[in-house]
Amino acid sequence: MYNLDTSKCIQTEPAFCKAVCPFGLDVPDFIKKLQRGQFNSAYQVYADTVGFPEIIARLCPALCHDACIRVKVDASIDLHLLEQACVRYADRREPPAYNLPARGKRIAVIGAGLCGLSCALRLVRKGYTVDVYERKAYIGGQLWDLLPPEAFLPDIERQLANTCYELHLNYEIKSLSVLGSYDAIFISTDPNGQFSGKYQQEQGVFFKNLSVGLGPVVAAAHGFSIALEIEAYLKTGIMFSYENRTCKTRLCMNEREIKSQPKVQAGEDGFTSEQAQKEALRCMACSCNACKHHCDLMAYYQKYPSRIKDEVTGTIYPSADFIHRYATRLIASCMQCGLCKEICPADIDVGGYLNEALAELHRQKALPPVFHEFFLRDMIHANSEESMLCKMPDGVEHCQYLYFPGCQLGASLPAYVTDSYEELRELYPDTALLLRCCGIPAKWAGDYSLYRNMLVQIENSWEKFGRPSVIFGCPNCQNVLLQEFPEMSGQSLYSILADMEIRKSQRGVAAVYDPCAARYDVQTQNDVRQLALRAGYILQPLSHQGTMAQCCSWGGQTAIANPSMVKLVKKRRAGEIEAPYIAYCANCRDVLASTGKACVHILDLLFDLGNAQRNPPNATERRQNRVTLKHTLIQRFWNETSDCACSSAEMLEIPAALRQTLSDRYLLEEDIWAVIQCGEREGIFIEEAVSGARITHKEIGSITCWARYIPLEKGFQLLDGYSHRMQIVEDRHA
Repeated sequence: MYNLDTSKCIQTEPAFCKAVCPFGLDVPDFIKKLQRGQFNSAYQVYADTVGFPEIIARLCPALCHDACIRVKVDASIDLHLLEQACVRYADRREPPAYNLPARGKRIAVIGAGLCGLSCALRLVRKGYTVDVYERKAYIGGQLWDLLPPEAFLPDIERQLANTCYELHLNYEIKSLSVLGSYDAIFISTDPNGQFSGKYQQEQGVFFKNLSVGLGPVVAAAHGFSIALEIEAYLKTGIMFSYENRTCKTRLCMNEREIKSQPKVQAGEDGFTSEQAQKEALRCMACSCNACKHHCDLMAYYQKYPSRIKDEVTGTIYPSADFIHRYATRLIASCMQCGLCKEICPADIDVGGYLNEALAELHRQKALPPVFHEFFLRDMIHANSEESMLCKMPDGVEHCQYLYFPGCQLGASLPAYVTDSYEELRELYPDTALLLRCCGIPAKWAGDYSLYRNMLVQIENSWEKFGRPSVIFGCPNCQNVLLQEFPEMSGQSLYSILADMEIRKSQRGVAAVYDPCAARYDVQTQNDVRQLALRAGYILQPLSHQGTMAQCCSWGGQTAIANPSMVKLVKKRRAGEIEAPYIAYCANCRDVLASTGKACVHILDLLFDLGNAQRNPPNATERRQNRVTLKHTLIQRFWNETSDCACSSAEMLEIPAALRQTLSDRYLLEEDIWAVIQCGEREGIFIEEAVSGARITHKEIGSITCWARYIPLEKGFQLLDGYSHRMQIVEDRHA
């Protein structure tokens, strides 16, 4: 099975501001608390990270300012002022008393500047015994040159208040031998280099000449790094190196998707609490969420690729202790549109992975058949003798072109195929016709054996016609067959008809809805837009078009596996703008129209076939349209007569509203008719005493269908129809 390499995922990469912060402050978490006005919580995050919050808030060099992605859009988040506001408006600043048991290890810190004190603070809070030696009569080092003592001494005293350490002032260390026995020694200051040469390689001696040439904030951050090194050494005996907490980030974001928000102007004393909260709200908590933002599946489940991979792996290979395949529905919910790979900066193909997972579940016979059974039956019907047609024009032995309209174009409206084929015959009289399904439902169902069988049948027909150039009426068929058969040449019907005369009128504003299958077919995208413009439309762009096209919800045929997600997707697609849509995929047109969205197919404009308010056919009507189409084509282009068999279900009266309900439940009227026939023939039904209505059931494939109906003088009237996956077991001999 295909392995999804989520190690490339940049979703967990640090935000730009965090990456450049010497302390590695979790800025998104800090900002999130400020956005809620939780200054005490924000202060706790800040203090835990920087050690001496009031000092750092004053002296912070704001390296994050230039790193903020907002600088490319409007103005950087003023994080420095937000830090100061956090300190100013927090009313609980006392550090927690950790009361950890003593570690039994003694550390000496030479130098009571900000670097040495930061190291000492981290170590004593973890239970180590620390002695700080300072050659001067006061602590703080270079802070005395930068701030008044009342600005930093109280903060040092407050943060070290609940700790137990020994401070030795006026104590100059000229040789480490005078210190006695310590488990580790940190030399935080060595202005004359008296220790660096002598003790640089000494085990347990940590040396950083940080107080010369470095600002106090960076020095403090290095002090924390040294504390980590010392703790690691005391635990392992190995001297690790934590140079600093700044790092490179692979994070990337599209600034074009960032909405501009004006920077909050602070007063002379900085932000008020309200201003701080407002400025914090400008922060986007930068992380790569392109997949969750654009992919319907990941947005619905609120899961990133790594989480999906873990759940899918557990589903494909369940353990002996946990055999529940909990991600089956998720796997079957992917619309296979390819957008996830297109928008991922790391080219992570979650859709391809989920399709492989679907195939593996099918191989293991662990995929619920009901998820795709309806669509596979529809594919079989499209390829049956009843609907399929494979013919060359009379008198033609080898054709230059082959028209492949697909199975859904004619199912939507038979005239789409008949009129377009007539136009093609006018342009290229030797154009043959292959009317069938391309087989993609089998791939979407994970049945690769059936899928390959469909492809072989298509290839044989193509070879029989002499390998002609294929004209595709369905973007999905075009995408599938040109990928599967690299030697096959072909183009879209809509590019062929790009120069066709079209009636122009004042039609108003509309948007071209690109199908996901035409994501990379720039030629067709442009040709359809030119046709729409020539028809008199003013085109309005959609947020997702061209290479960013989103699926209408038809892809992957996930409607039965996850109806709630499909409903949301339809609503999003149809509700993006008020203007009507122009589609060039029959599935897109009908899906959008089913929501009440005004939508025409480009062929409606070319051949004056319908308007934007035409209701899409229901599931039963789509099959009937295919049958009608085949017989119309045979009679119109080959002058052959054939009988178009009438459905026996015509003896069943079904109210119009109920017809749509059955279609929404993916129930065919012919199946309901078979249920009633079976119940009547075998006398297996329940009759309601008051209404006289009868209820019966029959297994059709993997589902049990039910019908509630009333017998009439000639036929029956259907009252309701529904289905479920339970099997009804009856003892007919009882």
